[in-house]
Amino acid sequence: MTDFAAETRRLMAVRGYSQRRLALAAGIDPGDLSKMLNGIKAPTPANMARMDDVLGADGSIRDSEPHRPASARAAVPRRRLGAADADAVHAALASFRDIDNRSGGGHAHALAAAYLDTAVAPMLRHGSYTEADGRLLFGAAAKLAALAAWTAYDNGAGKKAEHYFARALELAAAAGDDAFTGEVLAARSHQAIHLGRPDRALELARAARHAASGAGVPALLAEAHELEANGHALAGDRAECARSLAACEREFARATPDSTPSWLAYFDDAYLAARTAHTLRDAGDWQGAIGHGAEADRMPGALARARVFNRLIVATAHVQGDRDAAIGEGRRALAMTAGIQSGRAASYTRDLRRRLRRRYGSGDPQVAAFDEEARQLLGS
Repeated sequence: MTDFAAETRRLMAVRGYSQRRLALAAGIDPGDLSKMLNGIKAPTPANMARMDDVLGADGSIRDSEPHRPASARAAVPRRRLGAADADAVHAALASFRDIDNRSGGGHAHALAAAYLDTAVAPMLRHGSYTEADGRLLFGAAAKLAALAAWTAYDNGAGKKAEHYFARALELAAAAGDDAFTGEVLAARSHQAIHLGRPDRALELARAARHAASGAGVPALLAEAHELEANGHALAGDRAECARSLAACEREFARATPDSTPSWLAYFDDAYLAARTAHTLRDAGDWQGAIGHGAEADRMPGALARARVFNRLIVATAHVQGDRDAAIGEGRRALAMTAGIQSGRAASYTRDLRRRLRRRYGSGDPQVAAFDEEARQLLGS
């Protein structure tokens, strides 16, 4: 018999439904739906019938087999969970995140995904906890799922990234964490920008902005506005790009340490400068991108991968006007990639190589030499 959660998730993806949209359409509390999809709460026949109707499942959800929650299996003892268990997840998460920032998703994804799938998810299914501790536990699991998604995205595994982003949204809803829901939506907008999908990037950035506004987190609002600006830049709308960047600056000026969650602490002046450089590069403002890229050099060494991206963005901004500067920045970026496994870093480097060949021709000796250096280092 078809598994309830797997079939529901499959049809949500096919029909373009988020967990929150399905919950509202089926008249189910979003937190309860998240628990149903994670095997923590059993759906009622009425729940399954309504979801079947909403998703046009022709009975495949109504007749599926739901996972029985731990409370229905009296023979299985339920371990009492509390804040200390959430702290343990956060400690592991901090370690995985540091590996990701320093060495890339190729090193961190398997660690984060395996810990979520084999340790944290079963713990939530089979444990017992108070409502308050449950929010802490689901909140920690949401951040772990988001990291699994982010590292899959960084490693070029788009389908895996979408799977874990969906789980992160479900877990954040179960935790009642609107702010982190906004952060996950912002990360998905970031991915859409990388994939060259401005319409999708704008849709997700606006959704992130709505969540951030409701949660009252100025730094998150600033991030959403910046991603919206990047979407406009990709779409060729420089006027809207400028308006969104101005809104980003206003919200960022309102941000304080007390109003910024710890998981958003990375979004400081230097990181914002790097994002703005990316946006201005996509808008064709070469000098603006180069200037903001210089400001972004203040990013700490722990953000090694982000520093590589910044150098490559600056390199591409130099292509139109200064071949030697573009190649010099590209070589500096290549020298920084030692030990980093990141599909995005390889993609950014390929983009630089394409731009150099298009601008100066593949027969240019300096372009050809850099092209060969990058090929030997990255393998393509």
